[in-house]
Amino acid sequence: RASPEWWETAPPPAPGYEPGFGIAIDGEKVYVVGSYDGTVDFDPDDTTDIKDYGGVYISEFLSNGDYQRVHVWGAHYGDWDNAFSVVMDQNGNALVTGDFGNTCNFGIDGDENRTSAGASDAYLLQVPIDTIW
Repeated sequence: RASPEWWETAPPPAPGYEPGFGIAIDGEKVYVVGSYDGTVDFDPDDTTDIKDYGGVYISEFLSNGDYQRVHVWGAHYGDWDNAFSVVMDQNGNALVTGDFGNTCNFGIDGDENRTSAGASDAYLLQVPIDTIW
């Protein structure tokens, strides 16, 4: 029976939540995508990272499990977003799929608001990993 070489656990719970739904490995880096809501802490230190209405995140770890960084995008108050899957393309970009309801800001460097045509719409977003942080 194999044992994991490493695992990362979430920091002590904050009032919000941040479940991870998708994972991708690109060389020595591991990417996790998911959704968050409320006050969340993505890294292992004692400070709160985000006090927000919620949205979507992509976090980066080294292959040894060391947390590196997180990037968030998404919801306005009363809206919701999800990221369910991530894969890396040959250029090192993350391709993230999920869904959103109402209005979502997909902008990496500014406002790129999109409004769903119905209760929810699917999306495919190319995230340029080397330029978002």
